[in-house]
Amino acid sequence: MDLICPDCKSQITAAPQNALEASSLFCEPCERTFDVVGHVPVLLPRGLTEIKEAELGYWNQTAAGDMNLDRISQHYEDDAFTSDPWKMYSYSPLFDALPKDTPILEVGSGALTTALYLLLFRGFSKIVLTDISPALLGLSAQYAKSKGFDLKGLHYAADMENLPFADSSFQVVMVHAALHHLQDPVPAVKEMARCLRPGGLLIIGHEPNRLLLEPLRALQRVLKITDRDTEHHFSEADDVAEGFTRPQLERVLSESGIELVRISPVWFLTALMYNFPYVSEKLVRRKLAIGPGGRRAAVWLDKLLLKIPVLKDRSLFLCTVGAKNP
Repeated sequence: MDLICPDCKSQITAAPQNALEASSLFCEPCERTFDVVGHVPVLLPRGLTEIKEAELGYWNQTAAGDMNLDRISQHYEDDAFTSDPWKMYSYSPLFDALPKDTPILEVGSGALTTALYLLLFRGFSKIVLTDISPALLGLSAQYAKSKGFDLKGLHYAADMENLPFADSSFQVVMVHAALHHLQDPVPAVKEMARCLRPGGLLIIGHEPNRLLLEPLRALQRVLKITDRDTEHHFSEADDVAEGFTRPQLERVLSESGIELVRISPVWFLTALMYNFPYVSEKLVRRKLAIGPGGRRAAVWLDKLLLKIPVLKDRSLFLCTVGAKNP
């Protein structure tokens, strides 16, 4: 897999010969050096926007605080991507028919990356993970190393609007619950499409539905339980995110040369159960957990609600799958 400069798109070189083992990478046309920190090449472009700089700082700080190896280990105790107890990975079966050497890229992966399930539990060998935060990826790299995986080419700190990979490098490109962090999703989706092979799959999983997000945000502001109200440090991008409508997602794919396969509604009552501990902590300063029985009841009721045609555009989240035009 060839690495390219996020600024000029020229191929990156390094000494020694194998760039992935080097302590730095180099773009000759830009005369720019990129550091490799803790097995993570930091391939961020010059001139990040103000909100991206804020996100970089927030997630690096999260890596130094709330996120740790114990939390990551608990997250991957079992294959929740396949069992999907909360029904947030409706696209998981798409990987069943793919060869185990399929090159797969996850963008905006964070430390609790979705694609790492494919490496840990399903035998996929060519996984690449990117995020804007080198610190989050460093934690993910430490965990992967503890499980005996080769770290070469696994993690890259990158901006999803300026991905450091050559055209047509991957058969699958996925982003889970991260695209809404961008003010304009089109440039990022076009970048993901550029990195896809013809016929390859683009998966935009678990993105908030604007039709529901706006009134819910208004309610949060009235109750003063937004992160801005209750946290000293918070994600600026999450705070201003607007979410997506179904027609907007269709347009974004069309403008990016991606043919829509499906847009699936995700979560009605299940969203309330999943977020209840978070909301209760905001309201009464106590995290109240929902047991397996409550989760199963919500999932069962959601199945009934999904059968009502008028509700297909009223789920709290949407999952979009597309294929790159030949």
